[in-house]
Amino acid sequence: QAEECLNLAREVGLEWAVGQSLAILGRLALVAGRTVEARSVSFESAAVMKEDFPLEAPAWVEVELSLVACHMRQVQAAGEHLNAGLCSIVEHRFFLAALRAVPAAALLLACEGRAERAVEIYALSSRYGVVANSQWFEDVVGKEIADVADTLPPDVVAAAQERGAAGDLWETVEELLEELEDAEEQAKVNMSDEMRSRG
Repeated sequence: QAEECLNLAREVGLEWAVGQSLAILGRLALVAGRTVEARSVSFESAAVMKEDFPLEAPAWVEVELSLVACHMRQVQAAGEHLNAGLCSIVEHRFFLAALRAVPAAALLLACEGRAERAVEIYALSSRYGVVANSQWFEDVVGKEIADVADTLPPDVVAAAQERGAAGDLWETVEELLEELEDAEEQAKVNMSDEMRSRG
């Protein structure tokens, strides 16, 4: 259906429908494990949405590109995409985009080996039906969070889930953005130091 919608949208020149159809196809490719295809289609969707969509749409796409990068184990790229999405989300208080960004942050934390924090953040996002009732989020994020939770003692998992369940969405989103910005700044410093040492 998404492919049919995409073809029709291109025929009649409905750019918003082109972007939405590509986004859906990217999500489907990701959940099917076709990460290279998911990345390609998501980048194509991003190119359309950045030109013809309101501000919230590009933020959504950056979050989805972060998820794709995590599944490809491209942690730095995942952080950069999530940082870009969260900047817009925090600035404009995009609520639905924030609900997608928080589980993406949990997956990134899991990829970075920060299992306890990942469990906490996913527990916060799971308070909302958009995540808790979504098989897509379960397949794309939830299963990996469950795997990292299995590496922790049960009492640590329970405490992390309790903190997440009691957390504030916007405070957490702002904390995550600050963490990502600090990490990005540190990466630039490290790269500069490495270049000087080689020179």
